[in-house]
Order: sequence, then C-alpha cells, then structure tokens
Amino acid sequence: MNMSNTSIPQKPAVVPRGTFVHAVAPARIDLAGGWTDAIPITHERGGKVVNVAVKVNGRAPYTVKARRTEA
Repeated sequence: MNMSNTSIPQKPAVVPRGTFVHAVAPARIDLAGGWTDAIPITHERGGKVVNVAVKVNGRAPYTVKARRTEA
C-alpha cells in the first residue's frame, strides 16, 4: 500500500458552533467473534472478529446529524 499521498492532520478540526456535521456508515454483520473486540474482553484476552460492512438498498443505513452547541 502506497502511503506517500496520505497526510495526517496536525490538529483536530474544530467545527464552528451552530454548524451541522453529517456522518454516514454501513451496517456491520458479524460472521465470527462478535463483540470480542469490545472492552473489557479486548484487554483481558484480545479480540478477533470477522465481519462485513453492507449497504441496504444501495445506501449506508446509519446516518447521524449533530451540531456543536454551547458547553
């Protein structure tokens, strides 16, 4: 894998207050070892999981919309 075109941001992006951010993700189907990659199992025994990411009707089924507000 050629990583020469990859850049690592120096600081995390700060979203201005009131701005909406949208995130979309595929569904995950566990084929083996489901949830062994979650804490505390990971720390105690290590975790190994086989899964696939899928779209539903050609679209990622999970959508989140969030907005930064006053703390």
